[in-house]
Amino acid sequence: MTEIDLRNYRDLDGLVKLLRMAYSLGNWREMIDIADHLYVTVLSIYNQHCFKQEGQAIWSIHTERPLVYYYGFSLLIKGIALRKLKKYAEERHCIRQYADLGWFKDLDEAGMEEVRRLNFLARANAFGLDLLEGQLKVLPDYVQFLKDNPQEIAAGLVNILEAAILHNFDLNDEINTLIENFNPDTTETDPLIFTRYTRVRYLLMIYRFRNKDYRRGLADTLHALNRYIHLNDMNGFKRCVAMFEMFRSYALPDQVKEYHSLLACIIQSELEEEGMNFDGERILASREGVV
Repeated sequence: MTEIDLRNYRDLDGLVKLLRMAYSLGNWREMIDIADHLYVTVLSIYNQHCFKQEGQAIWSIHTERPLVYYYGFSLLIKGIALRKLKKYAEERHCIRQYADLGWFKDLDEAGMEEVRRLNFLARANAFGLDLLEGQLKVLPDYVQFLKDNPQEIAAGLVNILEAAILHNFDLNDEINTLIENFNPDTTETDPLIFTRYTRVRYLLMIYRFRNKDYRRGLADTLHALNRYIHLNDMNGFKRCVAMFEMFRSYALPDQVKEYHSLLACIIQSELEEEGMNFDGERILASREGVV
């Protein structure tokens, strides 16, 4: 990401965009720095409005959402980064902070809606955190929560798969039940959501291979590979190619064909910049035939 001097950067919506970009790039420590700046900035604005003295000039702001959204989002996104760094106690502290924001002053209906939404997300994230800490007893309630709220299934699958891999849990029944209801939107443009969908497929790949479920593991590898190509994520791309090559002997002919097709698209894209084409077998000059 481009270096930005955050000290005087007070565009709340701009900070949210920076946080979403940092998330899509996996820059967890940078996310924490930006989230802390957003938190301090919002709190400064809030205190100015709540405790202004007569005749005192206050900071005028124009935002896309109520102020409480930015306060809660700073804590929510910081918690996500802390989880990635396995700082679970610190994330739980963040969750407690945005779980109940009813104390925020001057909340209109839009503000109250944000408070309710953040409370809901705090509950979802607390379930996931419990599971990552090895508290398997919460799993039945968590799975039911996800079934009742299908929009949370992608995030829930990430938590369940990470816990299964971390603690060597056998969660086939729960995972398969949720996968049946996992229908990612292929037109999704939000980097947080698109990256989460990709993460589900990557973790499924790891989980399947660990359990020697090679055919389904290879299918998930191809799903993840396709998404990493769209994200232009070379690290994810390399991991998926390495996995497919490692377990290629278990692949069905159609899986090998799809794999070759994905790689051919990349080769074609690269050769086009050099004025050449690729027909799947040969590299061709645009007009002169075979190179």
